Amino acid sequence: MYGPSGQKGVEDVVEVRAFGMDKGDQVIRFLRPTLDAADFYNSPMFADPDPESGLGGWGNPDTDALVVDGAFAGFKLSYPYPHTLTRNFTARPFLDYPDAEMWRIDRDRMASPSFTPEAIEKTINGWTGDYRGFQFDVEIMQASHSSVHAIMGG
Repeated sequence: MYGPSGQKGVEDVVEVRAFGMDKGDQVIRFLRPTLDAADFYNSPMFADPDPESGLGGWGNPDTDALVVDGAFAGFKLSYPYPHTLTRNFTARPFLDYPDAEMWRIDRDRMASPSFTPEAIEKTINGWTGDYRGFQFDVEIMQASHSSVHAIMGG
């Protein structure tokens, strides 16, 4: 099965819950948070330890959550300071958020409800003709975009 771009359809190259694009002998995986919101920790997205094409799993808690497998194992970053990539699953990443009151953050809120299919549908269709409203709905601290980063610890 081929999609509009002429690429093989996702059904042919990856599991239904992990979205990808076939690049010859390699599959490039993309996150499908709406499909994984119910159980983000066990997403197949983080189950591939392949050192060339896999994203690797969650970070090792014994090494400060450093990613230890997959293509991003030992990956060095320089922003905002030099460090090695970590991936630390946190279902409630806003519990200790500084200045929570100023940013109107609900400290007890779990991150995954912000990217359920219903939440994404509301964001996409709730702002017809209002780009600023759409942008705000996507980018506020506990919205879909920031919550995906926060749940992974970065």
